[in-house]
Amino acid sequence: MAMRMKGGRPVRTVEELMQRSVVTVPADMPVRRVARTLWEQHVSGAPVVDAAGKVVGVVSATDLLWASEALLDALGGGALPRGGAAAAGRAAYYAAAERPVRGGARRGGGGSAVAGEPTARDVMTPDVFGIAPGATVPELAAFLVRAGVHRALVLDGGRLVGIVSVTDLLPVIAEGEGWPA
Repeated sequence: MAMRMKGGRPVRTVEELMQRSVVTVPADMPVRRVARTLWEQHVSGAPVVDAAGKVVGVVSATDLLWASEALLDALGGGALPRGGAAAAGRAAYYAAAERPVRGGARRGGGGSAVAGEPTARDVMTPDVFGIAPGATVPELAAFLVRAGVHRALVLDGGRLVGIVSVTDLLPVIAEGEGWPA
């Protein structure tokens, strides 16, 4: 384990907290299979990798929910809530997307493994929020807060070596360990 020192006091690192076994999904995996994979693996999101194994984005349960709503809309309406925070979230999502998933348009580009069915690449968030394994826990916490994300990919020289989430920080916070004086 790579414990760093700060002011004579040990500070835990991302490498100590990260999950080394990372569920990934191929970019061309149909969204129904992505949803099944997340559900079966008990995770709320996963890095999306291309054929060479390079991380090209992240797909979350929320991405799948919004994509499902877009698909329901394209089919003539759905049962997802309208208005309020949900509508504001959808509006921001669609406004930020290069090509939103609406009426068959593809958000991330690329083809489907199943004709007409969107893939992980189509609904993923193309931003990759990565942090180095040697970053300290306070640096990780600040990174997650600034980026407004719940998980970060742990990248070592561009290679995916783990994943760390806010949930991984809870024991550190509860025990009061790893924080500088």
